[in-house]
Amino acid sequence: MQAGSDGYRVSISGAEGALARITEILARRDGEPDVNALQWQLRSFFWELCGAWDLFQQWVNTAFQLGYAEEKEAVSHLEGWR
Repeated sequence: MQAGSDGYRVSISGAEGALARITEILARRDGEPDVNALQWQLRSFFWELCGAWDLFQQWVNTAFQLGYAEEKEAVSHLEGWR
């Protein structure tokens, strides 16, 4: 992956970091996990993956010269996501 590969790596790295923090929160043995911190990290994990997916779609569109307009690559425009 060449174009936007730095952004892709940043997104994946961010998702890995959030997943590590989620694992730490759930592994706590001293009582209930911090629900607010857990929700924050779950959202972070999800949105980092969305960012990586978006960059992947753009790369595929460019690499294979599919010719999709940028607004058509958005997840909300895919069949089954409505």
